Amino acid sequence: MGQDHLLYNTTPPTSGWRYDIPLEDISWGVQEEPLEDEVQVSYLERGGIMVQYSCPEVCPDLVQQLEQVVISYPEGVALAPYPNMDSTIALTAWGWIDTFEEFDKVRVEKFIQEHIGRGPESFK
Repeated sequence: MGQDHLLYNTTPPTSGWRYDIPLEDISWGVQEEPLEDEVQVSYLERGGIMVQYSCPEVCPDLVQQLEQVVISYPEGVALAPYPNMDSTIALTAWGWIDTFEEFDKVRVEKFIQEHIGRGPESFK
């Protein structure tokens, strides 16, 4: 870990250099701490979805709304903070990103349903 590699094309990343994380070590669901970019890309490679947020101040309402969506997927979706990104919310899948400012349940659900399970590998 901690190896040098090319920069990612997007923030958060949607593909590129990643750690080789065994499937059994991937933690779907709600994460309290940010995940390293290299970890995220490993999740995406497996067809997973990252739902991330960045709030200049504490945003418990937004986090709760995002959690409600994420917990409806027992595997394949992870929620985590991503400090200092340009948008408030970022959804990433292998090769795809959607960023926006206000919570939109329909938009989040649609992204997940369109992209979950579509990475080069499978989380199942």
